[in-house]
Amino acid sequence: VAFRASSHGMDAIGVAVASLACVPQARASLVNIDFNAGSSPTYSGAAVVGSAADTWNGINGGGIANPASISNAPLVDSTGAITGVTLSVAGTSGAYNANTNNSCLMATSPFSSLMCDYLFLFVPNGRVATVTLAGLTPGADFDLILYSMADRSGRVTNFTLDGVTQVATAASVSGLVLGTNYVEFTGTVGAAGLLSFAFTGPAGSNLDGIQWAQ
Repeated sequence: VAFRASSHGMDAIGVAVASLACVPQARASLVNIDFNAGSSPTYSGAAVVGSAADTWNGINGGGIANPASISNAPLVDSTGAITGVTLSVAGTSGAYNANTNNSCLMATSPFSSLMCDYLFLFVPNGRVATVTLAGLTPGADFDLILYSMADRSGRVTNFTLDGVTQVATAASVSGLVLGTNYVEFTGTVGAAGLLSFAFTGPAGSNLDGIQWAQ
């Protein structure tokens, strides 16, 4: 993967995408992923990119200390069409739905079903989780948006792609804010058609969802 700086700019850390008023961006292909805990609901509609009618892939991450096996899970695009893209996840501690004890920091947000349930990682001894998208088009430009929010403010998550790390601070907000509850990478898919990133954090880390566009 050839990495480029985010098109939203790292200096835009304070720019919020409020409610569903984010400006839709035209994409040749958009794949949306919402990580669930058991039977927690799957988000639909626009997030940082997309439109109100968009479909999301609901991926069950398991439960607390009981991660589900996610290996080459087939994904559909935002219209519901089969893509040939697959998802694999390794190394998480499981999944959690913060609505179960009313601790979700974005419970009243329009994005609650995206941001209140998530994969999580306890971090003893520098533990790291990895996520891989396969079946991508080699040489295609991509935009990768990773969402991260927990049941407590300030649970920092570090996301690393091709040696470049971006940080989500998980401060309590109601909208989607770059550097707070999402990060963004752009680049070019390599010859193998794979995209793999890692996440970790100093006191646990979280991955709520993914948007991948080309």
